Amino acid sequence: TVVAGDGATPRTLARVVSNITRSFEVNLQDMSPENLALFVLGDDSVQRDTAAEAMTQAKGKMTVKPGHWYQLGTIPGKPVGVGSVKVIGCTAHSASSGGTEYTKTGIVDGKLRVGDYTLDAEAGRLYIEPSGDISDNATIYVAYTPVAQTMKTVVANRSKQIKAAFRYIEDAAQGRGNNYYAPVALIRPRGDMALKDRTAAQSLTLNIDVLQPADGALAPLYINQQPLSPAV
Repeated sequence: TVVAGDGATPRTLARVVSNITRSFEVNLQDMSPENLALFVLGDDSVQRDTAAEAMTQAKGKMTVKPGHWYQLGTIPGKPVGVGSVKVIGCTAHSASSGGTEYTKTGIVDGKLRVGDYTLDAEAGRLYIEPSGDISDNATIYVAYTPVAQTMKTVVANRSKQIKAAFRYIEDAAQGRGNNYYAPVALIRPRGDMALKDRTAAQSLTLNIDVLQPADGALAPLYINQQPLSPAV
């Protein structure tokens, strides 16, 4: 902006475009691992749990406190632990060999009996009951067998920049829509992602920053009107 320097009231003499920024915003309700990887700037991979990873009583050492949850299978190569475990054969003891076997919360004679711990087999974790016989900072030994399965996972452990071509194909409810294409775009997260909400579906927002292709042979953005009828 060029402003006149003379007179009591400066006037704008000229405005010149010095910078152009083009960007789009997309709101996604497909909470797939691939989309989550875009939002947290991470890498999508897989975690494989096998029954061969079964933990014996002698190796399943844990130091616990009543009133807390503990994930099973958290080892250096698998810090998030196993996905789920089999109910049958999952036991907790006071010693690595033998010792007292702690009671598991469950249904006995048609009634709920609160034991020393509660097993959440679907999530692969234990809850130490405050009213049980497991004391504060006690060492227990848990034997269990993971459910054999493959789960997609996302790991965000470093700074990352995501560049990709961006194509958006409109699905217009009325009239002719437009298709958008950017040969080079920067994908980045925007805002927060609510983990839970009573009234709204979970979603995440991405910003698509349009960049100028380096070789100069392509324009940064193309917008084509859709054809009147599907191609034959």
